[in-house]
Amino acid sequence: GASLREQRIHALLGLAGETGELVDVLKKHFYKPGHEATQDKVKDELSDVLYYVAVLSHLWGFSFDDMAAHLAVKLAGGHGWHGGDAEIAAQDE
Repeated sequence: GASLREQRIHALLGLAGETGELVDVLKKHFYKPGHEATQDKVKDELSDVLYYVAVLSHLWGFSFDDMAAHLAVKLAGGHGWHGGDAEIAAQDE
């Protein structure tokens, strides 16, 4: 099988590719009339990104639960998104 290094590189490239697909969908949503990004399409693309996040976390020896705990500490320290659903919806109009 592939070395751990090669597996990590493969997963990293997969993450970059899927992130690019998400960016392209949203770029078209915001800048190309007639290319609305549906909730299902965004969810599908984000799920592909999340898949590679899961693979990378596994290859580096930690879990989603580990990441969630780390994120909770970061958010408690003031890092994070400060918009509610209504505010986000208003910004998108």
